Amino acid sequence: MTERLEFDEFVDEVRVNLAARKFDIFGSNGSCQTVTCDSADEFMSVLQVVRSADGIDEELDIVYV
Repeated sequence: MTERLEFDEFVDEVRVNLAARKFDIFGSNGSCQTVTCDSADEFMSVLQVVRSADGIDEELDIVYV
């Protein structure tokens, strides 16, 4: 039995707010989620994941605000 993997939505854009230590993530279907970090270490960890994703997905836009 082969299971087919389907995706409903993709990440189109990540807005990185350095001063507020938060990330606004925009999906291909118009959804938006915000990740707010409590510490500088947490922010840097999430930023590392975002930068890694940018290296994998050529269509991902990262905007620094």
